[in-house]
Amino acid sequence: MHDESEKPHSLVCAEVWGGNRKVIRTVKLPSLMAWVASNPIHDGEGGGDLHYMSVCDYDLISRVAL
Repeated sequence: MHDESEKPHSLVCAEVWGGNRKVIRTVKLPSLMAWVASNPIHDGEGGGDLHYMSVCDYDLISRVAL
């Protein structure tokens, strides 16, 4: 379960964060705060929703794909 007191994960330069596994997490990008909730349809480890986030050099461009 998501813990509201959990500190957001802050992406750093050239970091890529994503996957298709179960996740409920707040993610901080430059000038953007996102809450990602991905839950596979079955109880397996992965599958279903995809999420991808990255930040380019110098934190000028954030890429998000859900």
